[in-house]
Amino acid sequence: MATNFQKYFFPYKIGQGSEGLVYRISNKHAAKVPRESSGRGNLKKESRIAEILFEEGVSVPKPEGIFKIRNLDLISSVIPAEAFVMEYIAGKTGFEFFSDSLFFKRDSSGFVGTPSFLKHSEEYAHVKNLHDEEIKKARELGFLSFDAEFRGNFIWSPERDRVYLIDFGMWEWEV
Repeated sequence: MATNFQKYFFPYKIGQGSEGLVYRISNKHAAKVPRESSGRGNLKKESRIAEILFEEGVSVPKPEGIFKIRNLDLISSVIPAEAFVMEYIAGKTGFEFFSDSLFFKRDSSGFVGTPSFLKHSEEYAHVKNLHDEEIKKARELGFLSFDAEFRGNFIWSPERDRVYLIDFGMWEWEV
Protein backbone atom coordinates (compact mmCIF):
# COMPACT_ATOMS: atom_id res chain seq x y z
CA MET A 1 0.00 0.00 0.00
CA ALA A 2 1.46 3.34 -1.07
CA THR A 3 1.88 6.05 1.55
CA ASN A 4 0.09 9.34 0.95
CA PHE A 5 2.88 11.80 1.62
CA GLN A 6 0.65 14.79 0.75
CA LYS A 7 -0.76 14.65 4.26
CA TYR A 8 2.68 15.45 5.67
CA PHE A 9 4.24 18.84 6.08
CA PHE A 10 7.73 20.00 7.02
CA PRO A 11 7.64 20.22 10.79
CA TYR A 12 11.34 19.78 11.56
CA LYS A 13 14.33 20.82 9.48
CA ILE A 14 17.21 18.36 9.99
CA GLY A 15 19.68 19.50 7.35
CA GLN A 16 20.49 21.86 4.53
CA GLY A 17 22.99 22.31 1.77
CA SER A 18 23.54 24.18 -1.43
CA GLU A 19 21.02 22.02 -3.31
CA GLY A 20 18.17 21.77 -0.82
CA LEU A 21 16.66 21.52 2.65
CA VAL A 22 15.95 18.24 4.44
CA TYR A 23 13.02 17.79 6.82
CA ARG A 24 11.92 15.00 9.09
CA ILE A 25 8.29 14.55 8.09
CA SER A 26 7.39 11.55 10.28
CA ASN A 27 9.00 9.00 12.56
CA LYS A 28 9.87 6.93 9.49
CA HIS A 29 10.45 9.47 6.70
CA ALA A 30 12.55 12.46 5.70
CA ALA A 31 12.07 14.70 2.67
CA LYS A 32 14.53 16.76 0.65
CA VAL A 33 13.11 19.89 -0.95
CA PRO A 34 15.22 21.56 -3.63
CA ARG A 35 16.21 25.17 -3.35
CA GLU A 36 14.71 27.36 -6.05
CA SER A 37 18.07 27.66 -7.81
CA SER A 38 18.70 23.90 -8.10
CA GLY A 39 15.32 22.96 -9.53
CA ARG A 40 13.39 19.71 -9.79
CA GLY A 41 15.61 18.01 -12.36
CA ASN A 42 18.39 17.49 -9.87
CA LEU A 43 15.90 16.17 -7.32
CA LYS A 44 14.73 13.51 -9.77
CA LYS A 45 18.33 12.60 -10.60
CA GLU A 46 19.16 12.28 -6.91
CA SER A 47 16.10 10.10 -6.31
CA ARG A 48 17.02 7.81 -9.21
CA ILE A 49 20.63 7.42 -8.02
CA ALA A 50 19.38 6.55 -4.52
CA GLU A 51 16.99 3.95 -5.99
CA ILE A 52 19.77 2.25 -7.96
CA LEU A 53 22.18 2.27 -5.02
CA PHE A 54 19.50 0.87 -2.69
CA GLU A 55 18.53 -1.88 -5.15
CA GLU A 56 22.19 -2.84 -5.54
CA GLY A 57 22.77 -3.16 -1.79
CA VAL A 58 24.63 0.07 -1.10
CA SER A 59 23.71 1.48 2.29
CA VAL A 60 21.42 4.47 1.64
CA PRO A 61 18.14 5.50 3.27
CA LYS A 62 15.35 3.61 1.49
CA PRO A 63 14.09 5.93 -1.26
CA GLU A 64 10.31 6.32 -1.52
CA GLY A 65 10.25 8.62 -4.57
CA ILE A 66 9.17 12.13 -5.50
CA PHE A 67 5.99 13.40 -3.82
CA LYS A 68 4.25 16.72 -3.32
CA ILE A 69 4.30 17.87 0.29
CA ARG A 70 3.07 21.06 1.96
CA ASN A 71 5.83 23.30 3.29
CA LEU A 72 4.67 25.04 6.43
CA ASP A 73 8.06 26.72 6.80
CA LEU A 74 6.87 29.12 4.12
CA ILE A 75 3.86 31.08 5.30
CA SER A 76 2.84 31.74 1.71
CA SER A 77 3.03 28.06 0.74
CA VAL A 78 -0.42 26.62 0.22
CA ILE A 79 0.63 24.67 -2.86
CA PRO A 80 2.50 21.44 -2.15
CA ALA A 81 6.15 21.37 -3.18
CA GLU A 82 7.94 18.45 -4.80
CA ALA A 83 10.19 16.58 -2.40
CA PHE A 84 12.39 13.50 -2.53
CA VAL A 85 11.03 11.30 0.27
CA MET A 86 13.26 8.69 1.87
CA GLU A 87 13.57 6.64 5.02
CA TYR A 88 14.45 8.67 8.11
CA ILE A 89 17.66 7.38 9.71
CA ALA A 90 18.29 8.24 13.35
CA GLY A 91 21.97 8.96 13.86
CA LYS A 92 24.66 11.54 13.31
CA THR A 93 25.32 13.24 10.01
CA GLY A 94 28.93 13.33 8.94
CA PHE A 95 29.13 16.97 10.00
CA GLU A 96 27.75 16.15 13.46
CA PHE A 97 30.11 13.20 13.74
CA PHE A 98 33.10 15.44 12.98
CA SER A 99 32.02 18.19 15.35
CA ASP A 100 31.74 15.56 18.10
CA SER A 101 34.97 13.81 17.16
CA LEU A 102 37.46 16.40 15.97
CA PHE A 103 36.96 19.58 17.93
CA PHE A 104 37.52 20.61 21.51
CA LYS A 105 34.66 19.71 23.81
CA ARG A 106 33.14 22.38 26.02
CA ASP A 107 31.48 22.05 29.36
CA SER A 108 29.65 24.68 31.40
CA SER A 109 32.95 26.21 32.53
CA GLY A 110 34.48 26.47 29.04
CA PHE A 111 36.98 24.35 27.12
CA VAL A 112 37.80 20.94 28.54
CA GLY A 113 41.19 21.14 26.90
CA THR A 114 41.66 17.76 25.24
CA PRO A 115 40.60 17.37 21.63
CA SER A 116 37.85 14.79 21.73
CA PHE A 117 39.16 12.99 18.64
CA LEU A 118 41.95 11.62 20.82
CA LYS A 119 39.28 9.94 22.92
CA HIS A 120 37.37 8.63 19.90
CA SER A 121 40.09 7.59 17.46
CA GLU A 122 38.89 3.95 17.32
CA GLU A 123 35.35 5.14 16.65
CA TYR A 124 36.59 7.53 13.97
CA ALA A 125 38.56 4.75 12.22
CA HIS A 126 35.58 2.39 12.42
CA VAL A 127 33.10 4.88 10.94
CA LYS A 128 35.57 5.89 8.22
CA ASN A 129 36.00 2.21 7.30
CA LEU A 130 32.21 1.72 7.08
CA HIS A 131 31.92 4.85 4.92
CA ASP A 132 34.76 3.83 2.61
CA GLU A 133 33.22 0.38 2.06
CA GLU A 134 29.92 1.94 0.92
CA ILE A 135 31.72 4.38 -1.40
CA LYS A 136 33.69 1.47 -2.84
CA LYS A 137 30.43 -0.42 -3.61
CA ALA A 138 29.00 2.67 -5.33
CA ARG A 139 32.13 3.17 -7.41
CA GLU A 140 32.11 -0.48 -8.47
CA LEU A 141 28.62 0.19 -9.85
CA GLY A 142 30.01 3.03 -11.98
CA PHE A 143 29.08 5.99 -9.80
CA LEU A 144 31.40 8.94 -9.53
CA SER A 145 30.95 10.81 -6.28
CA PHE A 146 32.48 14.24 -6.48
CA ASP A 147 31.55 15.20 -2.92
CA ALA A 148 31.63 11.86 -1.12
CA GLU A 149 34.96 12.13 0.62
CA PHE A 150 34.81 11.24 4.28
CA ARG A 151 33.44 14.52 5.56
CA GLY A 152 29.72 15.07 5.65
CA ASN A 153 27.48 13.34 3.15
CA PHE A 154 26.59 10.37 5.29
CA ILE A 155 24.62 9.41 8.38
CA TRP A 156 26.14 7.13 10.96
CA SER A 157 23.70 5.08 13.01
CA PRO A 158 25.52 3.86 16.12
CA GLU A 159 22.51 1.68 17.03
CA ARG A 160 22.72 -0.16 13.69
CA ASP A 161 26.52 0.23 13.42
CA ARG A 162 26.00 1.33 9.84
CA VAL A 163 26.87 4.27 7.61
CA TYR A 164 24.25 5.49 5.11
CA LEU A 165 25.33 7.55 2.12
CA ILE A 166 23.21 10.63 1.42
CA ASP A 167 23.07 13.66 -0.88
CA PHE A 168 23.65 12.51 -4.46
CA GLY A 169 23.22 15.87 -6.18
CA MET A 170 26.87 15.98 -7.28
CA TRP A 171 27.08 12.30 -8.29
CA GLU A 172 27.35 10.99 -11.86
CA TRP A 173 26.85 7.51 -13.24
CA GLU A 174 29.10 5.99 -15.89
CA VAL A 175 27.56 2.94 -17.53
